[in-house]
Amino acid sequence: MAKNIKILITGINGFIGSNLEAYIRRKYPSWQVYGIDTKLKESKKRFKIDLTGNNGELKILLSHIRPRYIFHFAGIVSNSNLKQLLQLNVLATYNVLSAIQKIEGYSPRIIIPSSASEYGRVSSSQLPVKEDYPLMPINIYGFSKMMQTQLSLMFAEDGLDIVIARIFNILGKGISENFSMGRFAKELALMKKKKQKPVLLTKSLGTKRDFLDIQDVCKCILAITLFGGKGEVYNVCRGKSFLIRDLLTKLIRISGVSDIKIIEDNREGLGEISDSFGSTIKLKKILKSFKPISIEKSLKGTFLVIN
Repeated sequence: MAKNIKILITGINGFIGSNLEAYIRRKYPSWQVYGIDTKLKESKKRFKIDLTGNNGELKILLSHIRPRYIFHFAGIVSNSNLKQLLQLNVLATYNVLSAIQKIEGYSPRIIIPSSASEYGRVSSSQLPVKEDYPLMPINIYGFSKMMQTQLSLMFAEDGLDIVIARIFNILGKGISENFSMGRFAKELALMKKKKQKPVLLTKSLGTKRDFLDIQDVCKCILAITLFGGKGEVYNVCRGKSFLIRDLLTKLIRISGVSDIKIIEDNREGLGEISDSFGSTIKLKKILKSFKPISIEKSLKGTFLVIN
């Protein structure tokens, strides 16, 4: 592996971005890591740029740095604001890709994170879901990620070296409260400190999801970056689903909080996807040895970091 490779991570202060930076620094200490985010203190390798605005500033920066790999992880996870989702997940991606396209003689590898939410409901006969399954999202977040994916593939057809990591559910260090397990861990930590009553409000716990530790996600992303095919999509997942109720039970046991009252609103689960897990066949072709971190260790890490 060549030394002194320059890379750029957009959204470097986010959940995936910050963990990816730490992972790369451990794995490839000679690589030079640059970052873009709207919430950071600027320095020689940190830049505060609004990617939804004019891409002229970004083009100048890219022309100067010319990173070999660009990890575009800026964006939001939400199901409440379509305008924000389109601006931050789609328009920002368009601005990044169009800025790269305008730089003569520059052809970096660009990694775009997509989401399992793009698949929507998948019949049990089609599980584990493969990357070529038709995209039929059932919420506006999945819709915005589908648009991001299709936009990226359009730029790939036009010549850009783009590879897409379709990420399922994540556990581990820095997990956001926007994710159910992140919120559960946060509330349990508050309960343990007697800062919140031992009452947990939640939507249906009867759904099943495919979870992977953030460290494994970073490992997969690097493999996709280095060995993935141009214009290809790769599931980043375990290939197995877990009942959310069971994961919450494990998390409560890890927290040490007792006598918790769980109020479950099953009405909110009526429109939910009952089960979702991905095929790892394509991923394992470029990642020969893949032994995911145990779900128990991931849950423990999630709680201890938040706590």
